[in-house]
Amino acid sequence: LSAGLSLAILALLTLIVGAPLTYPGFLQTHSGFLPVYHAQEIATGASLFTWTPRIGTDFDPWRSDGRLPYWLAALAIRLGLSGTAAIRLIYGLALGLGVWGMWRWARRRLGSLGALLAALIYAFLPWTLVTFYVRGAFGEALLWGLTPWLLWGMDTGRSGARSGLVLAVLTATLLLWTQAGLAVFVFALAALASAITPGKRGRPLIALAVGAVIGLLGLIPWLRTPGVGPNPAFDEHFLYLFQLLVPQWDYGLSRPGWQDTLPFQVGAMALGLAALALYHHGDRAQEPEKARLLRFAGIATLLLLMLTLGWAAPLWRITGARRLLTYPWQLLIVAAPWLSLLAGSVVDLVPELGARPRWAILAGMVVLASYSYLQPRYTAFEPGPAPVAVLGDNQILLLDAQVMGEIRPGNTITVTLTWQALKPLDLDYTVFIHVVDESEQIRAQRDKQPQDGQRPTNTWNVGEVIPDEHPIPIPPDAPATRYRINLGLYDWRTGQRLRVGDTDFIRLEP
Repeated sequence: LSAGLSLAILALLTLIVGAPLTYPGFLQTHSGFLPVYHAQEIATGASLFTWTPRIGTDFDPWRSDGRLPYWLAALAIRLGLSGTAAIRLIYGLALGLGVWGMWRWARRRLGSLGALLAALIYAFLPWTLVTFYVRGAFGEALLWGLTPWLLWGMDTGRSGARSGLVLAVLTATLLLWTQAGLAVFVFALAALASAITPGKRGRPLIALAVGAVIGLLGLIPWLRTPGVGPNPAFDEHFLYLFQLLVPQWDYGLSRPGWQDTLPFQVGAMALGLAALALYHHGDRAQEPEKARLLRFAGIATLLLLMLTLGWAAPLWRITGARRLLTYPWQLLIVAAPWLSLLAGSVVDLVPELGARPRWAILAGMVVLASYSYLQPRYTAFEPGPAPVAVLGDNQILLLDAQVMGEIRPGNTITVTLTWQALKPLDLDYTVFIHVVDESEQIRAQRDKQPQDGQRPTNTWNVGEVIPDEHPIPIPPDAPATRYRINLGLYDWRTGQRLRVGDTDFIRLEP
């Protein structure tokens, strides 16, 4: 295929997989509106180098999203986009970079049709769609987009191309500023692939090391900022083998145990094509460099998948590598380019599949296998620059609070709250709203479960936006004075309130 036709097909692929980003409303993902709030915080003047994501999240210099995706989103906000539009723009940028970068990297080792198939698989891997449209993992999405460019830069740098070496330095730096913990695994595989592949191995390894050093220097302000420390729940989230193979699709959060509702499937088409490629690996004479890289891709994919399973727990503990990640299954995003390269090579290894009609059928099957998963959930709510409050241990955001009506004797006001859960809520909390006078005496109140008992908090999905309206009559004998509203959530069994910063309620000044 000509370069022009290949680029046109790549653009079409990006439009198909990125179409949900253009739909009205904002993606309802596990991260909720946190990416918007973090980008808004930088856009409104937070320090570019010392800022850390703190709103509604536990900061860790290795496991948290890095600054780069939020810098880019903040720049888009400063240029006039809304917070939600800026986040969608960066997601779209990540998709475009990933598809194009995967094609450029694969094109060095595969034919034009094989490279296009690899890029197609990379975009439509179920885990790619989970990362963007279910988890809303902002940093991991950009890391997915940048990784192929690191691999391509090191590959071209091996042949002496200076532009490739410069690109390797740049992308290595940016990867550490995107998601530092996962970047370490990306670097390790890139270095191993370069070491086993014939050619000038030293130059790309030096470029990778230089980029890593620059990236670490940029991380110094983060590494000096106290984080939450080790993650005790890491060992509870190892996968079972069937979870990598079962074609389930859901929008639930990862939970300990085998009854997890988060999809972890690797993808039947990707696995099937990769297995077929390995089966025919020795049938045709190949360039030694290409043959070694494909063998390495198979070994790397298998190793990364195995590291997500429970048997690998002692290895994680011995090496201390679990300090770098929140969950072991995050390695699926690191395996994606290697699996895609191997699966795409089937067109070169099985000549019958290289005929254009058969290739078109194969590409259509890849798209159809995952197309039904392109159904994200949306919300029409447009958040402000920051949430009203964060309740509990980063459990719930109060996105908005509106008071309709005048607080005066005999009148009825309506307090409309908008909630969003950041974590699964096992308890059924009660909303309390107290109308207090200047001496903090309660003059009117309402204690009720959200939506008048129709949506208890333990039914909230993570990331779901919950509107909650509360009418409150003001007694006719209430004194004519200045009133305030105190509100929050409490456990109806014990009366224990959820913390809100240093207190246990939210103060509204109507």
